[in-house]
Amino acid sequence: MIARLGLDYKTVSALNPKIVMCSVSTFGQTGPLSNRPGYDYIGASYAGVLDMIGYADRPPVFPLLGIGDVSTGVHAMGAITSALLFRERAGQGQYVETSLLDVYFHYHEANVQLISASRGAFKPRRSGAHHFLVCPCGIFKGKQNDLFIIALDQQWRSVCRAIGKPEMVEDPRFKDFEERVRNAAAIIEIIQEWLDSTKDDEEAMRVLGEHRVPFAPVLTVEQAMNHPHLRARRTVRTIKDRFLGEFDVPGFPLRFWPFRANCRSMRQPWASTTGKSCATIWDIRRSGSASSKRTAPSAAARADRTALDCDFRRSQSGRHAISESASTTSLSLPVGEMRERLSRSSRSNASTLSPSAASDDTDCECERPINSSMLVSRRDTTAKRWMRLKGERRRMVS
Repeated sequence: MIARLGLDYKTVSALNPKIVMCSVSTFGQTGPLSNRPGYDYIGASYAGVLDMIGYADRPPVFPLLGIGDVSTGVHAMGAITSALLFRERAGQGQYVETSLLDVYFHYHEANVQLISASRGAFKPRRSGAHHFLVCPCGIFKGKQNDLFIIALDQQWRSVCRAIGKPEMVEDPRFKDFEERVRNAAAIIEIIQEWLDSTKDDEEAMRVLGEHRVPFAPVLTVEQAMNHPHLRARRTVRTIKDRFLGEFDVPGFPLRFWPFRANCRSMRQPWASTTGKSCATIWDIRRSGSASSKRTAPSAAARADRTALDCDFRRSQSGRHAISESASTTSLSLPVGEMRERLSRSSRSNASTLSPSAASDDTDCECERPINSSMLVSRRDTTAKRWMRLKGERRRMVS
């Protein structure tokens, strides 16, 4: 799309050789399918991924998750950061690209190699609840919930001890990896019988844990959202919105040390640089330039504006992402109640943007109440706000 607008990499790199540009698409920028539209599951279908999900005697199924969308973005992020590092060291920009199809096909950790190395004699197949190349590796029926159990060579002895059958270690049917796969049906039956004999899932998981057998309960989405481990690591975060109230969202999956998981520690560099509190910085951003005279900004003013740029980009990106999902949720409200809420939100808009409206215990700027007017009108978009801020900056410099 951007190339059709006349902003392809060849054009922009001629203006700025240090620029880094990234393209993300369904099929890539080259090849016979490059001009076709598509989505996550389209890439998964062409990559042979969906053919590996489900049972052999039934049609393939697809996961109700944005696996390709998310992971393609992550691959793009890795390419961009690598290109930025190269530019830092070599002083040269790059054009990087990836696609849903490329990323999905890359997830074949063994299937492609097995077909090619066997010259087509071995054909991977979907095998339902259990893996066709590893045993035990699959979903077993517990008393309350399903359990996923996997054991490679080093854990097979632990499995045998956990289920009370240490003699299975010496059984010639299960002596090595290949034999266990060949006799997978017998192993699955033995483990399932042991699970059926336990009092409940808690007992089964306790025994497996004591013997260091890798396992996991197959949780529902609601159960995962409320799991103490996910809460402790902020894998699930609760955010506050003046319009929608409190609701949970997936947390950021990366951790950066010495920065803490919350953003409180990242505020300190701004305060030490500008000599102003985070609340004061927000006030400066809202008020803009105090003088209309075109005078060169002082060092303190330049530091203020630098802090504002960082603060603005981070806070607005978080709000925009949340407001998109919030807009969809708000459609389910009755019309009368929606109008009343929107009216109240508009009247309280000024206090919403004020840093004093958020509690001192708020962990991150992104957790401040969302400006509800963003859900109502698109006239004052994030892009326009950013351009207005940049215009103020140029006037100050000139």
